[in-house]
Amino acid sequence: MGVGENMMYQSKIFESDFLKYFNREYLTNEVDFQKAIFFIINKMFSKISVKARKVIRLSKLEENLTADECLSISKIEKDIEEGKEIEKYMSKGIDKISNIDTFFNLYGIYHFHLGKESNNKFVERSKNLLFVYFTNNEAYFICVKEHPVKEEWGTVEPIRKLYKEYPQLFSGRVINCEDMQPKITKDEEYFLLFKEGLNCPVKVEDKTYIFPFGISVNSLGQTKSGVNIGTSIKVGMTWGRFYNRICVFFGKIKNDCFYKYDFEILDNSLKIIAFHNVFKTEIYYWDFYKNCLLNEKGKIVSQ
Repeated sequence: MGVGENMMYQSKIFESDFLKYFNREYLTNEVDFQKAIFFIINKMFSKISVKARKVIRLSKLEENLTADECLSISKIEKDIEEGKEIEKYMSKGIDKISNIDTFFNLYGIYHFHLGKESNNKFVERSKNLLFVYFTNNEAYFICVKEHPVKEEWGTVEPIRKLYKEYPQLFSGRVINCEDMQPKITKDEEYFLLFKEGLNCPVKVEDKTYIFPFGISVNSLGQTKSGVNIGTSIKVGMTWGRFYNRICVFFGKIKNDCFYKYDFEILDNSLKIIAFHNVFKTEIYYWDFYKNCLLNEKGKIVSQ
């Protein structure tokens, strides 16, 4: 068997064993290795790091809100300032590996529910949502809007509000021109473009447009037209480096060493347990943030 055949053989073992783990872990039946890895990376990159941040409220945030909604906003604010976990306010979809928040992937804006505390993991679902943009040290409470109908996340009002008060956050993403094509006549049309995976700049004021923070690519989530969309270009680039290095390392450098693999998904990495035999294993970690493969001692072995 030649080197090329060995490499393909090892790649098939790695991919097959990962899909077995993935489907067992997430109770699904995925058969596409790339799609499974894309979901993992997207989930990691969309997770809010748990750390204390300064909360900045945009003007008129609590205008026309109920007392209960204002109280919920204050609780979220307190948890963020104290560096507590805030997943309980987020969509229940964060627990689903197939969940793709296109609005977040495009503009980095999260949404939080304003319901009361419950005995479950999440707070009660609410009709109105708080839209928040995070930097490393700040959390911008932008506005509260009604939950979009079904999955129609075409509203761009949070983007306009954030730009109006903090235009410096959009540095390098602003373009000034008379008109942008395709020409948008109503905000609902943005949803149709987002849904098709098109990276359409948003008009924030006359002759001013904002490009997406994270460009969406045609990769995940099937639309009616058959176009695959969903995740950001950063995820795609991360996948490319991961697959290239994994194939080279386990398919060429270690092509005769391992006969099976097991895995564990950690906060920012994939733990790889590679079996020589029943009694001997080697442990590796692929760090998705640093885009490199580490050995059990944390030393880089491939980047």
